Amino acid sequence: MSNNDLAAGRLVPILQSDKFTHIEREQVNAVFYKSSIVARRISAFIEFIQPRLTL
Repeated sequence: MSNNDLAAGRLVPILQSDKFTHIEREQVNAVFYKSSIVARRISAFIEFIQPRLTL
């Protein structure tokens, strides 16, 4: 997904009225061993989510 897809109308936002803003943060935990084999879907999710998380 990109802003280009939104601008071109290929993707449209839904459930905007249900979006929460200015709420308390919820804790998210992810534990895995770097030395073990991690499924590609898990490592892809971690690569995706890591820059979006703030402390």
